Amino acid sequence: MLAAPGRDRCTVHLARPALLVETTRTGQARLVAPAGARRRPVYPTGVQTPCASCASAGRDTQGLPRDGAGSEPLCIPCWRSRTEREERRQATELRAGVLDDVDDVVEGCAACGEWEPSPACWLCGYSWLAAIREEFALEQEAEQATAAAVVQAERVAVEARFGQMVEITEAEQRVAELTAWVQRLREVIEAFADGRRRGRAVVHLADLLARQASAKASKRGRPSVLARVAGVLAVDANARITRPGRLRTAELAGCQPRTVTGCWARAEALEWMERTAQGRRLSMEERTRLGRTYDRAEFDLAPLGGRERAVAREPYLPVALLVIEGLLAHAVALLEAAQDDVDALHARAGTVMDMAAMARRAQLRQAVAAARDTAIEGAEDLARHALNICHPAQRLQV
Repeated sequence: MLAAPGRDRCTVHLARPALLVETTRTGQARLVAPAGARRRPVYPTGVQTPCASCASAGRDTQGLPRDGAGSEPLCIPCWRSRTEREERRQATELRAGVLDDVDDVVEGCAACGEWEPSPACWLCGYSWLAAIREEFALEQEAEQATAAAVVQAERVAVEARFGQMVEITEAEQRVAELTAWVQRLREVIEAFADGRRRGRAVVHLADLLARQASAKASKRGRPSVLARVAGVLAVDANARITRPGRLRTAELAGCQPRTVTGCWARAEALEWMERTAQGRRLSMEERTRLGRTYDRAEFDLAPLGGRERAVAREPYLPVALLVIEGLLAHAVALLEAAQDDVDALHARAGTVMDMAAMARRAQLRQAVAAARDTAIEGAEDLARHALNICHPAQRLQV
């Protein structure tokens, strides 16, 4: 729609009637100006002054006299460019003036006159500042070295403390294991004296002694430790421990691991025990799953048999009871040594022993002393009873 209804030329906003409005084939209206005609609309009001700079370049741009009446009319881009050029020129002149003033300053130190600083001069050399800087650097290095030494000492102290804690824990675990073994021996002695089932370890050991005596052809030779090793096996079997281990058995019996192997072979030869699982080296998959390298052998003790076996082992019950008492005495000695190690570790670490643990130790010593007395008295009673009934064919040295 045209600006002026009924006319084909817009004369409301365009000062020149040469500008025409035409309609294209697609129905769109557009302005058509002849070649060389002015494209900017000329409004009837306001300052209609072309920009001096743009007019000289052949551009049709409106401008204003920026510096008052009589000044050159400029458009905003031209005026901004001229203002920036003037500011740069003034800054350049100011910098040049400052440099001229600096050139007038006398070069060199005011004290010694030298341009290069000299350490001998108090003004330009700053010797006192250099000394302070050097002293500060040395102090800083010393502080850093001291801090590093303190950190290292703390790390060593922490590692030593953890090492002491590990040693104390391992020693306490050994004390706990030996305490359990002592209590197990004490329970066997007390159960045998009371006629309870837990005293069957003494009967099993007496059966082994009877088998050994019947198989022995001569009384010559040193006393065997088979009874002590078999006593450990009998007590373990009574507690349902089928894999005692050579090192543990040797320690509790007071002999060497090689001797334990020979005693086991002798006990198997006497048919006192039967090997149910052969020890072997585990595979990589089994070691990863089970957490150990070797699989120990497992043993089952032979049945006690009937009346004939009971009559055969009856004379050896006092000896078996004394063997168990000897194992108890040896276990008490091991336990006291382990407790002394724990006390020494606690004293070195600066910790205090628990009074409850000390009380339990005293109670255990009293119970062990009573059990040993019971074992000795029971062995004497059994020996008198055996002498009144029958005599063993041979005397066994234990």
